[in-house]
Amino acid sequence: MIKWFVQIIYAYNVSLGPWWETVFWQTRQYAIVISNISGTMSTWLTLLVTVETVMCVLAPFTFRQYCTRRMTFAVLFGSFLLSSMLHSTTLFITEPVLKFSSIAAYPEVSWMVG
Repeated sequence: MIKWFVQIIYAYNVSLGPWWETVFWQTRQYAIVISNISGTMSTWLTLLVTVETVMCVLAPFTFRQYCTRRMTFAVLFGSFLLSSMLHSTTLFITEPVLKFSSIAAYPEVSWMVG
């Protein structure tokens, strides 16, 4: 949420000062990870809904044995857990490095791996 707030402020050329700049760049990687997790879950759940539909058409009598509420929640939790594990590694291997300049309006940002 802070990410979008700071971007809107920058769009109107309002100076926030170095403290807000640091907050924006330190929280940006978390916003990116959350976005990646939700995108991955969306893709996987779309695939699972498609598989469920195919099962319903091809095996209508055994469909209800496999596609239960409990299985749905297990798959939902499993996709969240797997996508979180997949994308949370970004938080541990990258770190934003800010270089402020008196000439540039924005800081130079590079992502240090390691």
